[in-house]
Amino acid sequence: NILEMMKSGRIDDAYIRSFIEITRMNLPRLGKNIKDAWSGQEADAELVKDGMVEFLSFLEMIGEYNCREGDITPKLVSYLIQEYMSLEEYFLQLKKSRSRLDHDDSLIETWRLLRNNPDICRKVSGSFRHILVDEFQDTDGLQLDILRMISGNSSVKLFIVGDPKQSIYRFRGADVTVFNDFIAGSSVDFKSLKENYRSTPAIIDFINHTFARIMGRDDPENRFEVIYSDMKAHRKRNEPSSPVEIVVFDIGKADNRRMQEGEFIALRAKELSEIYGYSYSQMALLLRKGTQTRRYEEALLHHGIPFVNLAGGNPLASPEAYDIANLLGWLADPEDQVLFSAVLLSPLCGLDADVLYGLRHLAGKEGNLSDIFLERDISGEQWAQGKGAPQIRKILSNLLSLRDRKTIRELLDQVFDETGYTLSLLADPLRGEMSLAILDFILKTADNFEEQGGRLSEFASLIRNGELTADSSELMENPGDALSIITIHKAKGMEYKVVFLADCSSKTRNDVHPFLFHDELGPGFSYRSLTGKMVRMMTSEVASELEKSKAVAESKRLFYVACTRAEDHLIITGGKPSKNEDRKYEKDNWMNWLHSALSLTPESEPREGCPKNLFSCRVIGEEDTTKPDFGVDQWTQVLDAVKNVSISELTDEHQFSPVSPIWHPGGPVTLSPTHVADYLNCPALYLFKHVHKLDPPSLGERRESLGYKYGLLAHRVLERWDYRDRGMLIASVDDLSERDIPQDLRENLKAHLVRFTGSDLYNVIAGSEEIRKEEPFAFLHENILVRGVMDVKIRTGNRVAVIDFKTDSGEGESSENLLRRYKMQMGLYALAVRNAEDIVPSRLALHFLTRGVTQDFPCSGETINGISRLLSKTITSLDEGDFGPNRTEHCAFCPWFSLCRIYFG
Repeated sequence: NILEMMKSGRIDDAYIRSFIEITRMNLPRLGKNIKDAWSGQEADAELVKDGMVEFLSFLEMIGEYNCREGDITPKLVSYLIQEYMSLEEYFLQLKKSRSRLDHDDSLIETWRLLRNNPDICRKVSGSFRHILVDEFQDTDGLQLDILRMISGNSSVKLFIVGDPKQSIYRFRGADVTVFNDFIAGSSVDFKSLKENYRSTPAIIDFINHTFARIMGRDDPENRFEVIYSDMKAHRKRNEPSSPVEIVVFDIGKADNRRMQEGEFIALRAKELSEIYGYSYSQMALLLRKGTQTRRYEEALLHHGIPFVNLAGGNPLASPEAYDIANLLGWLADPEDQVLFSAVLLSPLCGLDADVLYGLRHLAGKEGNLSDIFLERDISGEQWAQGKGAPQIRKILSNLLSLRDRKTIRELLDQVFDETGYTLSLLADPLRGEMSLAILDFILKTADNFEEQGGRLSEFASLIRNGELTADSSELMENPGDALSIITIHKAKGMEYKVVFLADCSSKTRNDVHPFLFHDELGPGFSYRSLTGKMVRMMTSEVASELEKSKAVAESKRLFYVACTRAEDHLIITGGKPSKNEDRKYEKDNWMNWLHSALSLTPESEPREGCPKNLFSCRVIGEEDTTKPDFGVDQWTQVLDAVKNVSISELTDEHQFSPVSPIWHPGGPVTLSPTHVADYLNCPALYLFKHVHKLDPPSLGERRESLGYKYGLLAHRVLERWDYRDRGMLIASVDDLSERDIPQDLRENLKAHLVRFTGSDLYNVIAGSEEIRKEEPFAFLHENILVRGVMDVKIRTGNRVAVIDFKTDSGEGESSENLLRRYKMQMGLYALAVRNAEDIVPSRLALHFLTRGVTQDFPCSGETINGISRLLSKTITSLDEGDFGPNRTEHCAFCPWFSLCRIYFG
């Protein structure tokens, strides 16, 4: 409708003339606190929020419209902004009618009240004789205006304290230029407090030397930079030698590097605790972002170091939270066998797999596990003896009888008391206190939830779906003797005897939003030209460069805040710096900045002028590390022993007895087309790949291969491509390519896709009424959930077709072999369609992208019935644990060939 209005000329040039003024409104503030403000009025809030999201999505689409309609785009933007402002006004009126304010409203409405009512402003000003503003560097322009209106209308004395070097909250509106401009525009003398009472003199010397170079440039073009001023140490020089350590890990992949960083940090924490007597609560592992904590947590757990993760994530995504969610979910739905199985195997019940297997055997394929366990006499079953099953049976039966008469808290308190669950959690020296804090939070939240009319099943779903969240720092007021994993933002204002500053070589995301605002120039966005190339407006370029300058300047301040948290020891770890040195400190990489400031080469060797007395530096390479034995089992050891070595080549010291087969209790819970195809190809391959989840020795090399990268990129493009729009095809390859995709590989993919657009298959897809990409499916077959994803599913009338793409060439294979190789996969797609829609697909097609060949598969009711029978046979074989290998001439090329010979003889 908006586009039609534009074409009919109903939007005149008045919109263009007011364009810049309109866009200077503070649009980024809109809508970000909607859910918090409307927690009690979900329906209306969701309606308004959806409207705002729809508006923003439409703004991102207008670039494509630009290349077809010329100068109409600015008018469209202007009109949409007007519409958005009307939506904001409507939202504001809704909040006012219900006496609700969000965080931004509290500032904006205060500003309006004081600005539009001089008498009120004077009355407020006269209420104070002194105003103290702490952390003034975190002030934004709106807050400063409020402060000036209050303090400027009376004799009130204003006292501010702040450090521009610690201005790190730009994401919530803080602006360091507010601080700098306020100081520069004031006639009052300001006193600089330079004495540091926290850190040792050696750490202060290191910080002074380093940040005088990183932050020391007086650049009038960059108002966001802060000029560094030296600190003086109050403490005396009695610290240990080399309290500042820089450890560089010359390890390729980031995940492997973080793993080794975690190992080093765990061992160094133990060492410092033993040498200096520090408790772990006096140590902190600081990270720039809280999304990469897993490898560090694994290392601390592995070495038995207690810790609390305050860095981020949701602590309710934890085993104990899921134990509770599974129990409550089963109480709400006793027919759910998956939840019942999880309850039995959890620490709440503590039963083992033998009991579950026995129940499954008694129940058969159709029986319900909970009915068998709670109602049938199992006292004579050998697997139920001595495992606590009778007592657990009594507890669960009693809970079921009380579920409608007791609150969630009462039910949980009862099961905790009867099973000793809380005691078992508290016995864990590493996570015990955190586990109990999580339980307390769940109980309190459950009370509030039920008071508002919530039901037990809904509460369980909130936990399982990740919608019930909490902050670790709020849960753990006193974490005890535990090392803190914490983000730098959260650590601001805190201090620790030992600070590990990790992951210092990681690059921050530099995503540029497709729609940016500049204070003077208005909005800027990218649009697609007639050639398909994305073009960024000049305004967007300027706004993007401005954002980059702000981000780099703030990153320097964040680095400074991190280093100044340390009292006695500062240990900085990260990957190897890039070979391109950053002597102007313009690229956001802390390890690069350290090497430039300390006159170190990219190989971490000292240059002339390097202040070696301020720090120690070491490099740890691949050859200096060992793989942590997290979860090491006999299969990893076997794989390592036989990698690239045949049985006959093993020397005496490598010889070992064949591994005893591991008993496999029943079949899988779910199957995918890949699982079924692998089992039919070779049951032994299925065993190693899917049951024991062993990666082949060549997996790492395969993932680095060009063929693997080609496949990933091709499926990424096909997943996002609008099949009806040939114009966006070429550009999408470059837009979606990662940096390590070679240009010649991109060009090959473009050529293959262009060839595909000339095929009959493409015309069929593009001409269909409905195109669904990455279409998921799931159906039950003999109590097993079969699920997967179809690449493309199309529909015209009542005719449905399924298309799958392959990026391997299939070179040299006959049509008969291709039909045999992919028969099960394509047949399962057809079976899924028939089960869901009660129709037989009109076409099943497999397209080999690199060869441009399409292979059609026969599809009829009878062929689908054959697939169903073959699937039943496969499930039966899996239930019976039949994993004997299919011996063929291809075995020698199997990645598990040596392991298979050891296992099966």
